Amino acid sequence: MNEILAVKLQALVRGYLARRKFKTEIRVLISKKFADFTDLDKTGKELLRNEDVLKYGRLELQILDFPEDMEIFIQLCRHLILSMDSPKKDTNFAAMFLSTKTIAEANRFIGNILQIIPLTLMHITVCEFNVLF
Repeated sequence: MNEILAVKLQALVRGYLARRKFKTEIRVLISKKFADFTDLDKTGKELLRNEDVLKYGRLELQILDFPEDMEIFIQLCRHLILSMDSPKKDTNFAAMFLSTKTIAEANRFIGNILQIIPLTLMHITVCEFNVLF
């Protein structure tokens, strides 16, 4: 009986540690991908392709945990805003709403972001707000 309990407990702990490691790796990866896009004129970086933004954005929204992930969420939103000025179809996120193949996926993604925005506003303090502007 104790052996069965020990095996079940080990499985629970391994699952928890695996999920925690996965979240940490995803946070690091997404932060690296979106951190370069604060000022495109100065850095000269290319925007991520829309497919990559959806892939990494959906992963981030699944593991999102406030206030730890606030900066990554801000970077994701900043990247989406910067992509609106892109002349290339594959890096302009608004172009996804013009295609029947990608409109549903883009709409779902933006809808999920809009649902999360009230949560982010609850975690912004006055000091952080002053620093942003």
